Parts: sequence; structure tokens; C-alpha cells
Amino acid sequence: MHLSCRKAFLLSLFVIPACSDSVGPALKSHGAPLGPRYSRVYALESVDGQAIPAIHDMGQFGSTTYVRGTFSLDTAGNAATIIHLRDESPTGSTRESDQTIGGYYLIRGDSIEVGGFSQCPAGAMCAPNRIGIFSDTVSTLTWAILPPTDPVFRYRLVQGN
Repeated sequence: MHLSCRKAFLLSLFVIPACSDSVGPALKSHGAPLGPRYSRVYALESVDGQAIPAIHDMGQFGSTTYVRGTFSLDTAGNAATIIHLRDESPTGSTRESDQTIGGYYLIRGDSIEVGGFSQCPAGAMCAPNRIGIFSDTVSTLTWAILPPTDPVFRYRLVQGN
């Protein structure tokens, strides 16, 4: 049977989607998306181009300083981010804390997506996945919100393959 280019293209529109999950990437039984796996640790280098420690001024609400942070990947598909913050109120009082974000990761070429990779239940408040650039030396992450208004976190590889 001989197919014209147009017929082959139209056929591919129906066949290719049938081979994939309609709500996201293929998942392993424990929830991690399938894809390349790495064991790496990155150190937070900058936030929105400002070197660490980076100050995020929130005007009348005070400021948050990103003091340090790590972003790690393991060969099981898990990702973890820990960011040490210093919050300063308008009155001058300070509070330090660690923000920890867990999840899974999916790498497609030079892109990375990190998060839960599951449908958010109706009526629930769910955090979006984070997206960014992935390379052998540097990775960036920001929340997958449109329009992109959240900071871009840049991490430098410090350990791994």
C-alpha cells in the first residue's frame, strides 16, 4: 500500500497520540516520570540574575534574602530543593527558615520539569510544577505559571555525573 505524504501525516495525528498518556508523561509505579536519570547535587548560584545572597524586596512587607540552597536529583527520579531564607519584617525583626520542596523530575533534551506530575483534585490548591533548563554544569528552575512572574533560580553543579 502506498500512502501519500498528506495521508501519512493525517494518520500520524491519530496514531501517535494513542501511544501516549493524555494527562502527562508516562509514570513509573511510584509516580516518577520515565526518562533519563542522574545523581546530581547543584548549589544555588543566583536568583533572577542576582548572586547569592540575593535580596527580594517586598516593599512595605519587608524583604526575603535567599541565603543558600541546593537542588538534587537521584537515580530513582526524585528531586529535592532546599533553600535557606532570611525574612526581615518592616519593623526590622528577622526570621530564618528552610524551604524544602520535594517531587519527581523529567528531563527532555535540555529541559527539566520538577513536581508531582499528577492531576490536581477539583477545588484543591495545588502547586504547579517547576520548569527550567538542564545541562551538565547548570540548571535553572522557575514555577510553571503563565505569564512567568516568579523568580528564576540558577544552580551550579557541585557533585554528580
